Amino acid sequence: METESMGLLLRPDAHYTKSDGGLYLLTHEGPVFLPGRAVHPLLTRLAPYLNGDRSLDELTANLSGERREMVRRLVVALIDRGVVRTGQRITPELPVPAEPLETPGGSAYRGEAGFLSYFRDSGHAAFQEYRNERAVVVGQGALVPAVAAAALRSGLAFVHLVTPDQGDALLPAVEEGRRDPEQRVTHATLGSAAFGPELKSATLVLHAAGGSADPLAADRAVRLERHCAAEEVDLVQVFAFEGAYWCTLSGPRLGIGPAWRSVELRCTARRPHQARDESSAPHAVATVVAAQVVAAQVVRRALLALSGVAAPGPGNVARFDPLTMTRREHAVVRHPFAAEAEVEPSTASAFRAAVAARHAAPCLDEAEFSRRAAQCVGEHLGVFSPPAERDFVQLPLRVCEIEVSDPVGLLGRETPLPRVIGAGLAFEAARLDAALAACSAHAVLMVDPRRLVDAEERPAFEPGTDAHLALSLLREGEADAHVHGYALTGRGEVRLVPAETVFPALRPRAVQDAGETGPPWVVPTGLASAYTWSDAVTTGVLAHVRRLALQESAEACGPSPRVELENVPLDAVGTRYLSILAALGEEAAVYAIGRSLPAFTMLCQVGGSVRGCASGLSAPDAIRDSLGAAILTYQARMHGQPAYAPTPPTPEPVHLGGGGSYRPDLGRAGLGAVLNGLAERGHAPVAVPLDHDPEMSAVMPNTVHVVMTDG
Repeated sequence: METESMGLLLRPDAHYTKSDGGLYLLTHEGPVFLPGRAVHPLLTRLAPYLNGDRSLDELTANLSGERREMVRRLVVALIDRGVVRTGQRITPELPVPAEPLETPGGSAYRGEAGFLSYFRDSGHAAFQEYRNERAVVVGQGALVPAVAAAALRSGLAFVHLVTPDQGDALLPAVEEGRRDPEQRVTHATLGSAAFGPELKSATLVLHAAGGSADPLAADRAVRLERHCAAEEVDLVQVFAFEGAYWCTLSGPRLGIGPAWRSVELRCTARRPHQARDESSAPHAVATVVAAQVVAAQVVRRALLALSGVAAPGPGNVARFDPLTMTRREHAVVRHPFAAEAEVEPSTASAFRAAVAARHAAPCLDEAEFSRRAAQCVGEHLGVFSPPAERDFVQLPLRVCEIEVSDPVGLLGRETPLPRVIGAGLAFEAARLDAALAACSAHAVLMVDPRRLVDAEERPAFEPGTDAHLALSLLREGEADAHVHGYALTGRGEVRLVPAETVFPALRPRAVQDAGETGPPWVVPTGLASAYTWSDAVTTGVLAHVRRLALQESAEACGPSPRVELENVPLDAVGTRYLSILAALGEEAAVYAIGRSLPAFTMLCQVGGSVRGCASGLSAPDAIRDSLGAAILTYQARMHGQPAYAPTPPTPEPVHLGGGGSYRPDLGRAGLGAVLNGLAERGHAPVAVPLDHDPEMSAVMPNTVHVVMTDG
């Protein structure tokens, strides 16, 4: 074991104390707990000897038996948790080597080298490698001199500026970061062509950009990312955007960072009413002091990552709050419009294969879906907001709300973002219900025009057409676009469905004039997400059955019969719903409506006016779900919280009661029988997978919009 012959040093920044049942340590990586009542007194006795001058063999040389093994186990545990580090022998009086750095100004950097020595065997060698980086600072605006000065202050020997700003105006601010006379600063003018000579021999590129003074920042970021990836050069980017500073790292030594385009699009999708308008932010980000502080933190992140001390998480971006200077890491889900590769339009053969794969896929369990969905949640960049209970009264049902981003801006800048509701008997059930609804809402708002085809199944747009321009043409009615779906009746033929039928937000009536607030977003009928593809399709079909049943009931001349609930065996959830109503002193009156349709539809009435309606493949399922909808409506009205109330059943049935009692068939209808019944009435349901965001489809592959076409 190599550790046995290496010097052992208890990190000076590790603090420890006795805790109930063991030892509690606070380290540079967070808290650590080691169980065992003997651990704290043992470390207290060992600490003076963990000074870097002794190896594990020497530390245990005079011990034997159980005592020796106890010490060895403790030391190894401390090494594994980063509390004790191993390395070359160092003396207690001098925790880091005292030899000078190779540069004339090396003595000025003993602090940096000493800091790296806590993590690396040779902190001086690690810092020397960093100092020799060929750093190029690219960009425009107030961040450029701040980043360049921070780069000098960190010890870099060479900094090359590439900016459209005049060098004479920048250099005085940059020179404030100089720490030794051997450091060099050069300047070149930033051109509009592809990067070449400006980045020649660069090993580290620092891109500082953003704000109203730098309108070309996003385009420059794309070109830099492409160049640095091709040349295998590490890239650090810092942007002023949406009232904050954002930093991404990528490269062979910095890891796989997100493309800036994904960060920009995801951020804009979460706050569409603030898109690209830094002046409206609650606090400006262009102050000199804020830029200097952020630049110092960004360069420090680069130093730590390049030195192998603290690599960033894959796909993460750091957000700096200019008001408090706090930094938080955020995961970024790659946006479809940020993809470098060309997107192939859908074809009938590829569509058939994709649908077959969905049919054959195993059931997605709740735990796995929850884990995947958690990666899409975030306050600033998340596809969804974190699940929230807000001030909702959580009785008798648990209620959860999730805000959904507007991924390509179909709702308009001033329209409030969609908020979906989940409800259940437990918090976990409510959150899963809300997460499924959020996946559906996002999928029906995510349209990639490059995936669309015309009526002849040719690409709807020429290759290379800007995606946002294509969306504008669609919404103005100047383009013919369709998506593939498959008929749920007949032989399951592949059909072309107008894009605006599948994605209602594309319709021109949904376009809002600048400065006006659009109508609230409404969930389209037939939209569903589920743990299996067949369940999602079934849910979408039943949503149309419910709609047709309500229409039939509203037009019926005779009354709807009341269901004999005492003769219907309900599952545990349905039974609990009845218990809740009994505890509230209310009775549920359940009516069978739309009985000519090939599925069961029930309308539940509580308290004379509160109603819930649901369709199911069996009467008990439909009754259970209608009870749940009615209870949630009752709860919202009782507590004066209409935000989570389900949409009232419309059109409202006129004739309820007076139709006698009804004992429903307790058998279960097959989906095929339901579809055949719809076909006999002239309806042709078509299932369209909503998969225009590949990353989100990997999270929830079973999202579908079932649309009705003429038979």
